Amino acid sequence: VALILTFLVIGRGYIKYLLLSLENTSLWISFLVFAALFTVVSFPMTWGYIVLNIAAGYLYGLLYGVLIVMFCALCGIVIAHVTIRRCLSNFVMTRLANDSVKAIIRVVDSEHGFKMVTLSRLTPIPFGLQNALFAVSSIPLHRYIMASMLGMLPSQGMHAYIGSTLRSMEEVISDSGSSATAYAVFIGQLLMAVLLLVFVIRRARVEFNKAVQDAEHELFEDSS
Repeated sequence: VALILTFLVIGRGYIKYLLLSLENTSLWISFLVFAALFTVVSFPMTWGYIVLNIAAGYLYGLLYGVLIVMFCALCGIVIAHVTIRRCLSNFVMTRLANDSVKAIIRVVDSEHGFKMVTLSRLTPIPFGLQNALFAVSSIPLHRYIMASMLGMLPSQGMHAYIGSTLRSMEEVISDSGSSATAYAVFIGQLLMAVLLLVFVIRRARVEFNKAVQDAEHELFEDSS
């Protein structure tokens, strides 16, 4: 968190310049830039997935922001999945896999894999770490993609909405007579978005833990 905040403070001018530059470029160029950035953050030990979601909503609004995030995130997770599975699986198992992680991988390999991937996308587990763990499992690629897109959609919509609100608030704040109202509306909307996201994450954690316990119980019975 400290590193992220430091980067945002130091690089906020460059981030703003990048966003403004994307706003003035064609949609196809912006799409390619977002696809490249989502590919980078899809690998482990990287961050920025949520920032890209909010940036897409800021630049293109809720609807187009969600569509761009969906397609670019899909490109990123497919490239990361294939690359990690073919080239980095030993690294992931050696450096990242402890007993808890291996238990999750066993669940993903079971019949609960689709549900596990979907629910994990609703939790705050780092995006790149999730992709690495799922890549070393044996879940089929088409089921992995479907579960990931389904699980990521709620948070993508929420973050794009927050980004679109930031855009509209910037336009309102330019009128000094309505700045106080603009801040109050923005804070209220942001608070509701955060509360809803917290509720979704808590429910996902409950279902996630339940799925792990059920799958482990079934695997134990089969082995015994």
